[in-house]
Amino acid sequence: MKLICSESVFPESFWRSRIAACGDGPAVLTVPHVRYHAFYPASSILEDSMLYCSSVSRYRLLEGHRGLLLRPDFLSLRLVAAGSEFVRCNRTAWRMEPGDLMIFHPFHDYEYATGDAGFCEKYSITVKGTALASILRNSSLKDAYYLKLDDISAFREQYFRLERCMKSRGLPRKPRIAGILMELLQSLAGRIIPGGMPEVLLNLRQYMEQHPEADLSLEALSSRFGLSPASIARLFRRHLHCSPHRYVMRTRMEKARVLLEMQGVSCKEAAAACGFSSSFNFSTRFKRCYGISPRGFLHRFSGKDENS
Repeated sequence: MKLICSESVFPESFWRSRIAACGDGPAVLTVPHVRYHAFYPASSILEDSMLYCSSVSRYRLLEGHRGLLLRPDFLSLRLVAAGSEFVRCNRTAWRMEPGDLMIFHPFHDYEYATGDAGFCEKYSITVKGTALASILRNSSLKDAYYLKLDDISAFREQYFRLERCMKSRGLPRKPRIAGILMELLQSLAGRIIPGGMPEVLLNLRQYMEQHPEADLSLEALSSRFGLSPASIARLFRRHLHCSPHRYVMRTRMEKARVLLEMQGVSCKEAAAACGFSSSFNFSTRFKRCYGISPRGFLHRFSGKDENS
């Protein structure tokens, strides 16, 4: 997920006339450029359930697609599987990428559009029920609007379980659908990190840890996440009690240790994978951190003498 500062992505004037005609109730506005792979709405028999799936869908947003939901009365879980999507919620806009899951709460407006990749493959689950508000209020999902899923297979599995229930013949199996949804919501809630750490800092840390070879200077991070270098430095010092540079070095050294110890790569390969321009700089930093050169560390685990 990347913050977007440009106002041209979601101009305020785009929906103005149509919003005025919607009144105060829930509304869905779309400029439909979409290809559905599957769409299954809920049976009306489910509407009195404590927790039920109001729809599941798999689809591909095409270039030019836009949507705006006003005061939706459902929880929406929307996972990007491929491509990209622009999303705006609470007056903040993001670029969503594969593995990004948006959690749109009931009665919160949100807007979305096909991203700069020109398409977006998505999985969508919408949830309703008389107990939904209480479930959200009493879980760590109450303040969550976004999760990064490094592995989307678990979410996909739950999605397809729901899809099979929704398209099956006969009466809807209320307990089974409710059970799958509770399992899904609990698994997502378990991914929320407590402690009030800002979401943007979690995103910064995740990016650093997943891309130790990238340019992780304050200037590069500032450009990528739409924050000033000073703001990034304040976030790290306030919540992690260290500078961004120190956090980067710690992340790279841990990555280097794993590469050398667990994967048996060469010192030169480890240096490149961890973002060092030269083996000398890598060796100096590694020895400062672990008290031994990377070559010595590598030979320690291979059972050979350092000078052999």
